[in-house]
Order: sequence, then C-alpha cells, then structure tokens
Amino acid sequence: MRSTILSLLLLSPAVTQAQAPAGWADFTKAFQSYVDADRVVGATALVMRDGKVLAQYNSGFADQKSGARVNDRTIFHWGSITKMLTAISALQLRDRGKLSLDDRVVKWIPELRQVHDEYGSIDDITIRMRDQALALLW
Repeated sequence: MRSTILSLLLLSPAVTQAQAPAGWADFTKAFQSYVDADRVVGATALVMRDGKVLAQYNSGFADQKSGARVNDRTIFHWGSITKMLTAISALQLRDRGKLSLDDRVVKWIPELRQVHDEYGSIDDITIRMRDQALALLW
C-alpha cells in the first residue's frame, strides 16, 4: 500500500451555513473510489464557508502503524505542491502591487527568523530567491 495522504478543501460560496452541498453523498462516493483505486492511506475532503465546516468526509489512516484514523484533527503534510501554490500566490500579490519580489521574506513572515540557517542570515533572503525561501517555508 502506498503511503500517500490526500487532502481536499472545497470552498463553496453557493452553500448556505446550515447545509452540506447538493450532491455531497455522490461526491464522497466518488472520492472514496479514488482513494481505494489509488491506494491512498488517508484522505479527507471538506467544504467550508465563512470559516465554518459545512461537510467533511474522512477516510483511512492518519498513522497506519498505530491504527490512528483520519479525523478532523489530522494534520496533512502536503509535500512539494505547497511550494508551487506559494509561488503562484506571491506572483499574484506582486501583480496586484501588494508586495515586491525584492522584499525580504521576513518582512512578510517574521517568524522565519527563528529558523536556523547555517548558510547565512535569513534576513538576506528575498521572495525572488524562491528556491531558498520556499525550501525554508517547507
């Protein structure tokens, strides 16, 4: 069995606060089929609106060894996709004039100063230096 963990977040502006989205049961059936076919160890899908979870579906294990099931407290490690999403977000913010690629990353994420960097000061890394900055974020 492949040790993959899948997480899917759906943001739905068309859903009211009190209801799960139409077709949720069909979606979770299809989602479970994907999980089974791809032998995903643990997965969750949820729909949120205005910061509230409207529907959530959990499947499989958060930790296979201990037998811990996926639940609403499971932390998923998303892997390298976060680097791409962070880069896209940074470029969108640049396009909107909200930041510059030459800004130091600590201007926007001062907590990075707590990360030890044996190759130099974290204060020297800019958003433009995406490979270094995103590696530190991950």
